[in-house]
Amino acid sequence: MTPEDVPRLKREATRPVAVFAGAGAARAMLERGLVDEVRLIQYPVLLGGGTRLFADDGVRRNLNLMETERFESGATVQRYRFARA
Repeated sequence: MTPEDVPRLKREATRPVAVFAGAGAARAMLERGLVDEVRLIQYPVLLGGGTRLFADDGVRRNLNLMETERFESGATVQRYRFARA
C-alpha cells in the first residue's frame, strides 16, 4: 500500500481505516492530508534521535485531544483528531 491508495481505501471502507506505520509512512500520509485521527503512544524514556513524525515545514496543524489513557508501565496513549478550519 502507498499513500496514493489511501483515498480509495477510505471511500470503499465500511469501517474506519487504521494504519499502523512507522514515522516515515505516517509522515507521508500526514503531509498529504490523509489522516483524520492520530494516536500517539509515549513511553517514559528519552532518546536523542529518531525519525521525525511531523514535518518541519512551519505549517500549523491544530489537534483536538479526544482521549488519554495511562498504563501501569507509565506509557500513555493520546488520541487526537485534526481540527477542521
